[in-house]
Amino acid sequence: MLSRALFSLPFLSLAACGSSSTDAITTAAGFAAVNAQGVITGSATADDASGGALSVGDIGQTKSGYAYLVESEGNTISARSALINPAGITTRPTTGTARFTADFQLSEVRDTNSSTTVTEAEGSLPINIALGTGRVTGSGDGLQVSGQMNATGPAFTGTTTWRGVTGDLQGRADNTRIIGAFNGANDTAAYAGGFIGSAR
Repeated sequence: MLSRALFSLPFLSLAACGSSSTDAITTAAGFAAVNAQGVITGSATADDASGGALSVGDIGQTKSGYAYLVESEGNTISARSALINPAGITTRPTTGTARFTADFQLSEVRDTNSSTTVTEAEGSLPINIALGTGRVTGSGDGLQVSGQMNATGPAFTGTTTWRGVTGDLQGRADNTRIIGAFNGANDTAAYAGGFIGSAR
């Protein structure tokens, strides 16, 4: 079962996209620290958030999932995401091909040339993991993911693509569950989100 709540992520000092003009809008994306309850370290109150969500699922007695936020403040667009309790998934998938159906949620600023409004999107994301190579692939409802499993553990890293913008991906999977968090930005757009799913 998914639960949702707003959380604000602090703006971290990362390489920003955009021009150096004082009126230019800059975008930045990255991963943030999060505690076991899904609270972003140093986060402000939910009232300060422009958009975002926390999503967790039951894995035994441990909640595990993702948190994300895209903030539009002044001339800065900040996109952040994080895994919550990734250690709740402890074993690497063992089947020949692990297949999952995940639900994703994200916040985005589509085009700063038109608007800096933060909007929301969600969809379904089929994901396959080929255990022979460790390749993680998925595509659904406009989101694409591509990653590589750790050689011995359940973690994977890779990239995402959303509306033509490439982002970074991190996640974990076992034989029954998969979680992921992602974020990306270019000169005029930014997004952050996550997914959680079950084996099919």
